[in-house]
Amino acid sequence: MSASFSRKATRLEEALLWYHFVPASGPQGRGWYDEYRRAGWEALGHKIDTSVALMRRRKVEAGKALLDECRAPLDAPAPRAIAGVAEEGYFGALAYFHYHHGQYGAARQALDRAADRIAEVVAAAPYLVAFTTKCHDFCLHRARIARGEARWHDMWTRIQDGREMIAGTQPLCRGDHGATYIADAEAFYRAATAADDLERRALDLLCDRGAMLATYDRRALGAAMPPGIVVDY
Repeated sequence: MSASFSRKATRLEEALLWYHFVPASGPQGRGWYDEYRRAGWEALGHKIDTSVALMRRRKVEAGKALLDECRAPLDAPAPRAIAGVAEEGYFGALAYFHYHHGQYGAARQALDRAADRIAEVVAAAPYLVAFTTKCHDFCLHRARIARGEARWHDMWTRIQDGREMIAGTQPLCRGDHGATYIADAEAFYRAATAADDLERRALDLLCDRGAMLATYDRRALGAAMPPGIVVDY
């Protein structure tokens, strides 16, 4: 029998990753996490994150070259619950590349594909419900695109969509599985057992809508500001 992977967070940021508590959710979650790491999908996700980090540091072409290297593994056959997670990251990164170049229509289409992957993953693997917590971030990405197009009403509408997702009055996503609300993700986290004080702190934060909304509002202010304006938070 192959050994099962385990993860022990040493920093709060690690425990706040949406999939940190998935292995503790039961046999399906442990199996998913084992495969996600063993087959190199987690490493691929880190590579995609690195490509975005490069683009944010204005090393756009280097970041895009690294992102292009991530495309081939995504074309290989893999379970939807595994590949869909990496594809969400890939299309999100591609959206950022297009946004940086002012290609707003292409950026929006890439975000649509990323959002579709979240719905597909949760439909295929309901125990990955925490994956949907990424969805309110998409509202800020869409708000930035609308800002770039000077579509101000749409920009504020997108920001409000994210606030309502966090408040629980609008679903995080919809798909073949139905609608998923933030309460569904909270139920997942509330069922998790913390292994130490760091994980207890993480679980408290992951279920603290007030803190989530305050963080979202700070980021929304930045998303609404034209580039080059410095905001004293």
